[in-house]
Amino acid sequence: MMMRASLLLALLLLPAAGGEPDPARRAVSWLEREVPKLVDSEGTPRKPFTCAVTGLVYLLDGGTRTGPDRLRGIREYLLRWIDALEKRLKDPDALPDAHGVADSRKVCQYTWPLAASALFFGELELRGIEARQAHATVERILDLLVDAQESNGGWGHGRIRKGAAAPAGFAGLGGYPSTLLASSNCVAVALGLCGAIEGHGRAEPIQRAREYYRAARLPNGSFPYDPSQRQSGFSETNVGRTAGALFAWHALGMERDDAFKGSARYLMENLRLVAEGHGSPCLNVFMGALACRMLGAEEWKRFKAMHEPRIVAAQEEDGALSCVCEGKAFGVTCDSKSPFGGIAVFADQQAAYTTALHAFVLLLDRGELKILDRRRPGAPITPKRK
Repeated sequence: MMMRASLLLALLLLPAAGGEPDPARRAVSWLEREVPKLVDSEGTPRKPFTCAVTGLVYLLDGGTRTGPDRLRGIREYLLRWIDALEKRLKDPDALPDAHGVADSRKVCQYTWPLAASALFFGELELRGIEARQAHATVERILDLLVDAQESNGGWGHGRIRKGAAAPAGFAGLGGYPSTLLASSNCVAVALGLCGAIEGHGRAEPIQRAREYYRAARLPNGSFPYDPSQRQSGFSETNVGRTAGALFAWHALGMERDDAFKGSARYLMENLRLVAEGHGSPCLNVFMGALACRMLGAEEWKRFKAMHEPRIVAAQEEDGALSCVCEGKAFGVTCDSKSPFGGIAVFADQQAAYTTALHAFVLLLDRGELKILDRRRPGAPITPKRK
C-alpha cells in the first residue's frame, strides 16, 4: 500500500507530457505539507491571507480532486479568524490610534487578508461548496470591508480608533496616509467581484471606490503609493500597483475608457518591472497576472513568457517558490528577504506566502475560478435578481 501511494504521488508530480517534475504541482504539494503547520504570529495577518490564497490555489488545482480535507482545513481556519476579528473590532481599545501603526496589541492590517478571504468564500459559493455558509461569510466580510472604507473611497490597513487621526500628509513627510493603493487594490477587487454575485451588491461603496481610482490615477497612467503622491509618475514601483489598479478598475465594473487604456499601455510598456514592488513584489506579480489575463490573449501571453520562467527558475528543491524581484528599482522590498533575521516563524510564513501567490500564477492558465469572470465593463453595479 505504501509503495502504491508513493507511485501515485510521483505520477501526480509529472506533467502531462515529458519527464521533468511539474513546478506548479510541486508547489501545490509543498503547500499541502507546509500550510497546515503554520502558526499564528502576533502583529501580522499574513497567515490568513496566505491560507485564503492557498484555498484559491487548491480550487484552481482541481477543487476537491485530492479530497475535501485540504479545503475544509482552510475554510475552518478562516472562519475562526473572521470570528475573532469581528469580536476584536467591536472593542475601541483594540484599534490603533493612527494609520500605519504596527502593534501586536492592536488590530492592524486586516483589510487585505479579509479581501482574499472574500474571494475564497465567494468562489466556494459559486461552486456550491457549503454554499449557504459561504454566502453568509462573504456578507460578513463585505460588511467589515465597507466599514473600513475611508472618506476618499479607498482603504488603508484597517480602521483606527474613533477620534484618533494620523497627521496629514505622506509617511515620512508628516504622517502615514489613510489609504494605500496596495490595500485598496485588494479590497476593491473583492468588493467588485463578490458584489457581482447575486445577493452581495454594495452599490454606494463601489461607486465611492470608482471615484477613488479616477482621482488616484496619475497623468502618465500609473498609480502611486497613495493618491496624495501627485509627482511620483516616474517611480518604477508604480508598475505593480498599476496592475492591481487595472484589475480593480475591471472588478468594479468601470468602463474601459481612455483612462483605462492609457493605464493598460503604461503597464504593458513597463511589464518587466511588475515584480519590482514596494511592500510585496509577489502580490504585484499576482495582480499582474490577473490584469494581463483580463486585458486579453496577447497581454496574457506576454506576461507568461516574461514572468513564468523566472518563477520556475526560483523554485527551491523542496518545491517552495521564492520572490523573483531583482531589487533594481528604488524602494523595492523583496518578499524573500526577511527583516526578522531568519526567525523561523516569520521565515515559514514568508515562504508560504510567496509560494501561494506564485503557485496561483502558474495555475491560472490551467484551472478556472468562476468569480474572476463575474464582472463585465459597464455592467450594473449590483446584479439584478432573477
